[in-house]
Amino acid sequence: MENVKEVLSRHDLSKAITEKIKGKTSKRVTIDDVTTIICAIQEVVKDNLMAGKKVRLPGLGDFSSVIKPAGEGRDPRTGETIQLDERMAVKFKPSRTLKDEIKKLFKESK
Repeated sequence: MENVKEVLSRHDLSKAITEKIKGKTSKRVTIDDVTTIICAIQEVVKDNLMAGKKVRLPGLGDFSSVIKPAGEGRDPRTGETIQLDERMAVKFKPSRTLKDEIKKLFKESK
């Protein structure tokens, strides 16, 4: 398994989820429906992180926000030392289930 740089777009994600849902529900679900749900999840996650809450997505992991203190950093292009302001950052900790599944897939691909 190589280090993949391909990005799954929102439309591609919506399309993939729509395909996974087909046959699992009696209702017809469209790509637009799934895109609306994805956008709503993004808003809920963002709002809760801004409120200082942790967001757990079962089977995927936990999102949390942290305040990073001001300090020094380095400009990667020039190597020059720069001053960084205090800022909020988002952390993601994958669930044990996700980690185990990824490890299993990696071992099988060798």
